[in-house]
Amino acid sequence: MSVFCLLWFLSDRAAAREDRLVLHSEVQQLQNRFAARVEQQNALLRGTSGLVSVNPNISRLGFRRFVDNLQLGSRYPGTLALGLVRRMKPVEIASFEAQLHQEGLAGARVYPSISEKPRVDLWPLVYIEPQTDANKHIIGFDMETEPSRSTAMAQARDSGNPTLSTLTKFVTPPGQPGRSGFCIYMPIYEGGVIPDSVEKRRAKIVGFIYSPFRAESVIDPIVDETPTNLDFELYDGDSMKSPQFYRRHPYPASPEKREIASTFPISGRTWTMVASRDAGVESNLIGFLPVVGAMICAVLFLLSLSQSNARRRTEATLVELERAESGQRLLAESGVLLSQSLDYSATLKAVASLVVPSFADWTAVDMLGPGATIVRVATIHQDPDKVSASNELLRRWPIKLDDPGGVAKVLRTHEPEFAPKIQHGDFGMGIGDPEQAETIRALALTSIMIVPVMNRDRIYGVLTVAQSESDRHFTSTDLEVACEIGRRAGLSVENSLNAKAAEMELEERTRAEEQVRHLNEDLERLVEDRTLELAAANKELEAFCYSVSHDLRAPLRSIDGFTKAIHDDYFPLLDEAGRDYLARVRSAAQRMDELITSLLTLSRITRSEMKRQPIDLSESAQQSFDEQMRSHPSPHVRIEIEPGLKTVADPHMTRLVLDNLISNAIKFASKNPEAHVIVGATESKGRHAFFVRDNGAGFNPAYANKLFMPFERLHSPKDYPGSGIGLATVERIVTKHGGEVWAESEEGKGATFFFTLGDA
Repeated sequence: MSVFCLLWFLSDRAAAREDRLVLHSEVQQLQNRFAARVEQQNALLRGTSGLVSVNPNISRLGFRRFVDNLQLGSRYPGTLALGLVRRMKPVEIASFEAQLHQEGLAGARVYPSISEKPRVDLWPLVYIEPQTDANKHIIGFDMETEPSRSTAMAQARDSGNPTLSTLTKFVTPPGQPGRSGFCIYMPIYEGGVIPDSVEKRRAKIVGFIYSPFRAESVIDPIVDETPTNLDFELYDGDSMKSPQFYRRHPYPASPEKREIASTFPISGRTWTMVASRDAGVESNLIGFLPVVGAMICAVLFLLSLSQSNARRRTEATLVELERAESGQRLLAESGVLLSQSLDYSATLKAVASLVVPSFADWTAVDMLGPGATIVRVATIHQDPDKVSASNELLRRWPIKLDDPGGVAKVLRTHEPEFAPKIQHGDFGMGIGDPEQAETIRALALTSIMIVPVMNRDRIYGVLTVAQSESDRHFTSTDLEVACEIGRRAGLSVENSLNAKAAEMELEERTRAEEQVRHLNEDLERLVEDRTLELAAANKELEAFCYSVSHDLRAPLRSIDGFTKAIHDDYFPLLDEAGRDYLARVRSAAQRMDELITSLLTLSRITRSEMKRQPIDLSESAQQSFDEQMRSHPSPHVRIEIEPGLKTVADPHMTRLVLDNLISNAIKFASKNPEAHVIVGATESKGRHAFFVRDNGAGFNPAYANKLFMPFERLHSPKDYPGSGIGLATVERIVTKHGGEVWAESEEGKGATFFFTLGDA
């Protein structure tokens, strides 16, 4: 019986050990997936940091477009947003807040204020995208004022790597329920290069790319994708005394559960995972051995065989665990390499070199080139002769996109190709060229994986990983690691391309701004030249006006004076023809004097300074009409003036407008026995305009464009005398006020002249 008990004890120990190893394997798998998901977010932050580094003055719109193109919701589950944190001095707060208000963020401010919490540097969030009503309140929040964020920022700043915060309370609007989660911070340094010492990093830090996420939004999809019957809890720290932030217990408690607690690093932090699962079937069966001791002898051989199988499974599990841990290290190291440069060709070469020899004997990276070409960017093997042989193979038989298998097939289908075990001589079968097939077989490949380098649905190239000349073979776990490297490489390529596109856009904008600057300089020079020319022209105009006022009017007055003396003293001595000639000379002199007066008025309007003040337009119109009735009585002409017409304009100039328009209205309506002039206001062309209307001769609307040109007349001077300058004067005054004048009419049905006097 003692033999039976010993066998039962040994079998139970073996089964328990196997159970714990299987449990450890499942725990390791989940931890790897958690770390991989967070590393995916780290790669996103690294790429965004690169964008801001090459475009340090990126606008809110530019940042929004970049984040929109990333499609966070579908490609990065659990990531709530991306934000940009900038380092500021207190003196910069006022201008920053003013800029926020100009961008439509009314009421946005930097908080907590300096008065609430004095500090030398501030680290406010300046952008967050996608910006929503639920998160825009955090713009302006000084991240360093909250301890958990400040600690993560300091660690990220000193290390140069993305760093995860401790469990953090999110900032929520007043009255909203509080929520907790984690924040990742990626430092941005002046010049875009990570300094080589902590002291320099602290001096050169200019900001952070920041991303908040909720644990359940990241972990739940991973658990759903991973078949497991584990119960587990996650703690934010290195023990179960740390805050618990996730709990999954879908199965009822059982006394036969096996439990394991382990810690694992994740983006600068340590999490603790406590996991349990039901004991294995072997353990439950072994519990019955003491009861059925008599049967043990009969099945002794089977138990020994079972123990041997269990030992082999245990050894296989240990190997799998070692491969999983090796794969996780490879993922972590490749993640760092992929974030160190925006030159994705150099980065991919470095990652390929990292794979050999710890993970594989061979690696090669092929990228899609222009015109559907395939470009080899890296071939890595420990033996240089092997690399030379591979390059010669590629030179003689280049890969084509329509090849039936291998790299070309993965580029077409976006699905990995996996051959875990290749028998000697099998690789290269099906190739029509015997020499090519023999050259491929000479590579002696024993296991191969070809995985896409892609992000979302866009493929950039493929990563080929192979074993040769050894008995090592890839497993499904290795394929998962290779595919994850391909995904991270795809994200790195896309980030590099986005950053390069942003850099090109910045260069293009810089060139455009430089062109605008040159154009502005040319324009300023042109304006200066035109100003000098205008000043010279004004001087000439002043000289002309002086000449008109003195040099022309002096002889004109002599002509008028002497003709008046002839009329007074010698009129009876003249015959009828002489009297007619004398009258014509006097009329021409008077008309010339009127023209000179009108031209001088027009000239003074151009040069005179405008003084706006409130005006009663109704009263001014009445005074103008009364004055004209006194100088040129027309008893049958009546006027109707709308009361309460008000405006703000130059009083003297406005009176000239009314004088000319009312004078014209009286002149052209005077031949109508029921002459009627109306002064009022109306809405015309979508604006409030004043008008002067008459029921006189009117004009042909086809010639309305000539009305306001000097000396242009639409009627005969014999029928309607005048200088031809009045309406040109009106147009000059209205334009000087920033307004507009126009007319509407039909021949024989009167005319209406509208005018505005600017916004005032």
